[in-house]
Amino acid sequence: PNALVVFTHKIPEAENYANISILLMDKNGQIIAESTTDAQGFAEIKSSDLKSGNLDDVYFVIAQKGDNFNLIRLKQPKMDLSEFSLATRKYHAQELFLYAPRDLYRPGETVNINGLLRTDDGEFVKATPVKVEVRRPNSRVFKSFTWQGDDTSFYQSEFSIPKDAATGGWSFVATLGNKDKFVYEFQVEDFLPERLKLDLQAKDNRIQLDSEETPEISIQSDYLYGAPAAENSYDASTSIRATTFLFEDYKDYEFGSKSYYDFNQILDTKKDKLDANGHAVLKIANQWQDTQFPLRLRTTVNVYESGGRPISRKVTQYVWPYPIAVGVRASWEDEDQDFASPNSTNNIELIAINQQGQRIALNDVEVLLIRENDRRYWHWGDDGWSYSESEKNVPVFSTIATIGKQSTAKVSLPVDYGNYRVEVRDAQQRLLSSYKFFSGWRWYDAQNQKGERPDQVKLAWMADNVTAGVDNALKITAPFVGLALVTIESDDILWKKSINLDKAEQIIQLPIAKDWKRHDIHVAVMVIAKGDVKRKHLPKRAFGVIHLPLNRDNRKLDISIENPAKVLPETKVKIKIKANNLHNQATYVTLAAVDTGVLNVSSFKTPKPHEWFFAPRKYIAEIRDMYSLIIALGDGKSTHLRFGGDEDINRGGDAPQSDVQIVSLFSDKVAFNDQGVA
Repeated sequence: PNALVVFTHKIPEAENYANISILLMDKNGQIIAESTTDAQGFAEIKSSDLKSGNLDDVYFVIAQKGDNFNLIRLKQPKMDLSEFSLATRKYHAQELFLYAPRDLYRPGETVNINGLLRTDDGEFVKATPVKVEVRRPNSRVFKSFTWQGDDTSFYQSEFSIPKDAATGGWSFVATLGNKDKFVYEFQVEDFLPERLKLDLQAKDNRIQLDSEETPEISIQSDYLYGAPAAENSYDASTSIRATTFLFEDYKDYEFGSKSYYDFNQILDTKKDKLDANGHAVLKIANQWQDTQFPLRLRTTVNVYESGGRPISRKVTQYVWPYPIAVGVRASWEDEDQDFASPNSTNNIELIAINQQGQRIALNDVEVLLIRENDRRYWHWGDDGWSYSESEKNVPVFSTIATIGKQSTAKVSLPVDYGNYRVEVRDAQQRLLSSYKFFSGWRWYDAQNQKGERPDQVKLAWMADNVTAGVDNALKITAPFVGLALVTIESDDILWKKSINLDKAEQIIQLPIAKDWKRHDIHVAVMVIAKGDVKRKHLPKRAFGVIHLPLNRDNRKLDISIENPAKVLPETKVKIKIKANNLHNQATYVTLAAVDTGVLNVSSFKTPKPHEWFFAPRKYIAEIRDMYSLIIALGDGKSTHLRFGGDEDINRGGDAPQSDVQIVSLFSDKVAFNDQGVA
């Protein structure tokens, strides 16, 4: 990291706190840097402000004003941002775009892989030697060479795969002079190209279904040369299973029950024929009307070539027993643990969604914690000794929760050692989710601890791309109003400001400098809501982050291709390629023509250099705060000290002998004298 930014504010007022002394300490508690917050409560310390020049030496950040202070440990888990849709690709100062006409080859074929070296913003950079290793599936090096680029920093390579080559995943690893690696992966397999095209489409494109619906799937198959697969045979099978997954955006939550097996089955459709246009409609008999939890329907359709080889495609749909679903996420799963901690309080989070994948609010949600006591006992029978199992479910805790549209409902569960089940019901007493878990001991691993997941602030640009040199509009949708800390970040803080968010949904203008050319720039917004001591409301914070998509439309060539509709074997073909916006620059093109039947086998995606060079990079900031450590103010009632046990002695026998000397003195009455003394 190049900088460390500290923001201080008053609690519970949620106001900027200026003139606060910021002390940075190393692991030995020695002060290695100091700063003071400005009028907005910000303080920024650069790595150059430290003698070592390395912010990794900072272990503690202390904020102090008079006798008041607070502390954050920089080695504590950072805020967990896994719920945000952020890119994972790392930033490189130089980027090598690797591409090939396909990613699937047969043993004995020739492989062509090209590369284009540019800056992080896709601008020209002088070619430098690149070290290349072609690795087999077992990671052993098959071939290595030094790759030289031409005057345009374009790299070309060609090599043959042996006929006896190992099948599996191969890799083309290119290493730049700065040790940055770029990898192109391809498969070597004994395959046959497909001859049919097969498209499946659910009725009305419905993936999320009501339990009463009868699914219909449209089948269309054509030969790759254009003719319909008329009268070709087809069949299908539908796998029905309970699912806890409904949407990719909520993959960390479990919906329904993973221990629900009432409707698990496979429905086979008898072989039939497509019509003269290669079309058919597949109707799947509904046998799950009474399902209690969401189900996954995975339908596989096979269309057979004239020689009998099948071409297969799949459609996945989800059955909803109710219009809403509640997802459960356990706090211990955030720490990559499989079970909860016994003899303590463990937290779960609840969200509610509809069939469109939208978050919704849900009131009066009943959360019931049940302990599952499974016991085995031995008994004597006709076949000798054997054991049986008895199960006893004991409700141990219940509460009523409210799920917000933008916020989760957090529920604390008191658990001991053993198996548990959480049941979630709505106000109509419909069982929406049944989440089973185990509570047991585990080794403590400080290195793999994860931080708290914040409530989300939704961010959206008001345009598809951001134009440099002018102000751009950003829409903020927060779960509450309050103080908003807005920063624009890459490897450094580019811009920062604190604003008062007086509406939960607000549009702000952000200045975008012309010299910002990196594609790892993000806008982060943290909203802080003040607390209320009298009502015992804790201050709250929510966080949002979004990539800053710089407009690079003027760097994209407008290409048109003119080619004949049909081509005869053993003939030469002339292809005309036209670029309509060259701007008098020397421009080059490479062209590939590959059998669609080969590309379909691996679902090959056409290389797109414009998208690749300007794609979002990883958000590298690490955020830590002390909101997870704030404790709610209790009633402060005095405790009553009691002696002895809380039950009568119920053991057999006499009580044990104990010799204790009791001091208890009492006198007769004594009169006061004339002076009032006794």
